Amino acid sequence: MEQMKKKLEGKIDFQGQRLADRIGQEMIVMGALLSLLLGFAFDSLSVTMYLYGVIVLVACALVIPPWPFYNQHKTQWLPNRPESSPDEVTDTDATGSAAVIDEGAEGSKKKKA
Repeated sequence: MEQMKKKLEGKIDFQGQRLADRIGQEMIVMGALLSLLLGFAFDSLSVTMYLYGVIVLVACALVIPPWPFYNQHKTQWLPNRPESSPDEVTDTDATGSAAVIDEGAEGSKKKKA
């Protein structure tokens, strides 16, 4: 059951999303042009509509499932930054040097870092 859930989860990487979007858009536009030309050649609106419907279904079959070729570029995430204490906030002044603001009970004091 877990294997089926993983396959149907639908995770693809960012470049796979771009590829799926491009395939979908190009197939629908080219399909519209092809169905229009063939419908005009056969002088039939039903040929145009049926052919366009088939092309849209094929485009959906290519784009909607998370096929393995959409997940070839694994994303390398940056490691988490260490958290600073909640009492210290780093601030930069006009010269660009960092200063640590200590927000204690005595108000804010700036210390050069």
